[in-house]
Amino acid sequence: MSSREVYAKFTYTEENRVGYDELAKAVVLQALNDYRIASLRLHDDKYNTSDYSKAKCLIYIREVPRFLTSQRFSMFSDTDGNMLLDYMNKYIKEECEV
Repeated sequence: MSSREVYAKFTYTEENRVGYDELAKAVVLQALNDYRIASLRLHDDKYNTSDYSKAKCLIYIREVPRFLTSQRFSMFSDTDGNMLLDYMNKYIKEECEV
C-alpha cells in the first residue's frame, strides 16, 4: 500500500466522524474524571495517600484546568472550558461537604 493510499484511508471523512467524536468525548470525560478524583483525594482525609500520590493529584489539579482553557480543548469540544471547570469545582465542593 502506498503512502497516499494509507493517508487516504486514515483522513477525516464523514464516515469516520463518529469515531473521532466519540474519542474526543472520551478524552474530555477522562480529564474531568481525573480532576475530580485528584481533588477528592486531596480534600478527603479518608484517603491515606502517599507523597507520590499527592504529587500526582497536584499535577492533575494543575494540568486539567490548563487543558480545559486551552485552544487545544476547542478541538475536542464546543463547550466552554471555563464553564465546565466552574461546574466541576462546584460539584467537587458539594461532594466534599457530604
